[in-house]
Formats: sequence, structure tokens, C-alpha cells
Amino acid sequence: MKRQVKEMLQLTKWAVLGATANPKKFGYRIFKLLKSYGYETYPVNPRETMIDGEPCFKSLQELPIVPDVVDFVIPPAAALEALVECEALGIKNVWLQPGVNTPEVIEKAQSLGLNVIFDACAMVESSKKVMLQKKKWVVVDATDGETDDALVLSRHLKQRGYSVSLIGVTTGKEEVITDRLFTLLSPIPEVVAITGKPLLVTRVLQACKLAGYDSVWLQSGSESEEIIDLAISLNLIIVHHASVLEELEESGD
Repeated sequence: MKRQVKEMLQLTKWAVLGATANPKKFGYRIFKLLKSYGYETYPVNPRETMIDGEPCFKSLQELPIVPDVVDFVIPPAAALEALVECEALGIKNVWLQPGVNTPEVIEKAQSLGLNVIFDACAMVESSKKVMLQKKKWVVVDATDGETDDALVLSRHLKQRGYSVSLIGVTTGKEEVITDRLFTLLSPIPEVVAITGKPLLVTRVLQACKLAGYDSVWLQSGSESEEIIDLAISLNLIIVHHASVLEELEESGD
């Protein structure tokens, strides 16, 4: 995790500009996730009145506080105006979600002297931080025995004080995954780390949903756009395009 990202995630008061009451949209998922992680989070959207039981504010000016960070989930054209508003209100930190982070918007934020993150997703980065703090993991080897990545990951997690279960999944037994994959696990895992082939990873994600395990780390090389879309459609909290071990090394744990 980059130092700038790590420092911004330590700030506690966030506004989500473009939050929405539609649970299928990222504006809702980001707001709800940050709130669930303990951040003091304020939704901002002139078209909404309530989101997830919280009053929604029409503009940044209406907020009762000056947020430490504004997370942008709005179209780039609207973001250009909102950045000027942030600067005028004394807001120092902005996070541009994927899709907002056009060169023009990035340049505008930098020209205003704002501290800006533009190459990372707040959902993924905050989930990295939270998942690494949880100590009960299950590592699922869905590589069909072609690599020992899961074994290596399991061993390193144990060396760092994590409680880890290791499960192997092989081609030809996919039909049993969804109903019996996580039975008899003790302790019940807080995070499921998956490494493996797309077909098997897909079945493991479905098993996670069935078992009620919503925190999933897709190891680098185990994800694809289709798999990420599936995880999102299943309402799983996912980290992707990241290595658990590399993140642990960078965090110093």
C-alpha cells in the first residue's frame, strides 16, 4: 500500500460525493463500506434524501463538518466544479475513484494544491487494511495442483500469527464446492483468500456467498474482469490485483 494511500485511510471523516441509495451502484457500496469500517461518513447527492438510514446532503457546503477526505464518485465534468468547491471550503484531501480520474480532473486537483489519490479504489484499499487486521483466514487452493502458491501463503500467514486453514479444490469435483467447501472449518474464517483458475475461483466465490463469508481476497493472477463482476454481483467485499504477502511486507506486519 502506497504511503499516501495509507495516510489518507488513517483520516476518519469522509464525504462520499455521488453517494446513492441504489445498492447496485458504487456510490452506495463505497458509502456503506466506509461506514461499516468505522469511518465518520457523509453522503452527498442533491438527488437523494436518505441513504442507508443516514440523511444525505445536497452539497459539500451543507455538511456539518469539513471532511478530512472527499471520495469522488461523480462524472468527470461535475468533478471539475466540485474540486474548486473543495478548495474553497478548505478540504485538503480528495480521492478520485476509477472513472473520475481523467487527466483533466487529476491536473485540476493538483493545480488547486489538493492532496489527490487517483490510481486506486477506496473500497479495495480500505478493505486491504481491514482484512489484514483480521486474524482468522482460510486459504483456498484452486490451482488444480499446478502451483504451491496457496501453501506458501498459508505458511507465511501462520508465521505472522494468523490462524489459517488450507483447502484444496480440484477440477472434476466442482459440483461439491458450493455445498461442502467450508464445512467443519474451525475457527470460522474472517477472510477467504483465493488463488487459482477462473472456473474454480468462480465456484469458490459462490460457496463464499452460500456460507456467509463476505470478505474475499483474490490473489494476484486469480482475478479477471468477469470474476470481479461476479464477486460484486454476489455482494462480496473483495480485494483484487494485490498480493497478501506484498501488502504485509509493505505494512511491516
